[in-house]
Amino acid sequence: NLARADGLIDFMHDDLWQKLDGIGRLDVLEDICVRSTAFFESLDTAGLSDDQLLSRARTRRHFGEVWRDKADDRLDRADAAFRTSCEWLEVLVERDPAERERRFELGQAQFYVGDVAYVRRDWPEALRWFQSYHDTSAGLLLETPDDGALAQEVAWAAQSLGAAHLKLSDPGEARGSFAQAASSWRRMLAEQPDDPMLREELASAESW
Repeated sequence: NLARADGLIDFMHDDLWQKLDGIGRLDVLEDICVRSTAFFESLDTAGLSDDQLLSRARTRRHFGEVWRDKADDRLDRADAAFRTSCEWLEVLVERDPAERERRFELGQAQFYVGDVAYVRRDWPEALRWFQSYHDTSAGLLLETPDDGALAQEVAWAAQSLGAAHLKLSDPGEARGSFAQAASSWRRMLAEQPDDPMLREELASAESW
């Protein structure tokens, strides 16, 4: 059963997920997500290797993304998937805090838990998880300051924090977060002045 489950996870993550995401049809995966989640929950995770647990945590987050983009009645499923992913990744990071891939995946899951809370208008919960996402991403960036992808994650995290602070009627903290994000986008844009995405993100941060 474990071998079959791992093969299914690899197929969905490496092949089916990427192909459907590329054509904007992740909705096709919804029934697969429901059935696969029930199957995975019937299996014991205690005997999994670290690589197997990481794969499951990543796939569970992807399931959550499918449900997150659906109607409000799917948010409970999305939230459960994101939180389960976080729990598993926290175990993996505790086992090996220096392993960067695990920490990066944890940051992604933390963002999505905060995102669901934000959609539900639970601003304190959203702020708490966005802060975790920021701290995880910033910690990775400190170790590799030239990593452009991580710099983007930290900037996005700062913007998420700013949005949550605004909802909590804390304009001072919000300004600080948006200023941090804008400063990060300016630095990246100075290195890649022809990147339209960076220009758009800078404009977004400054518009707040």
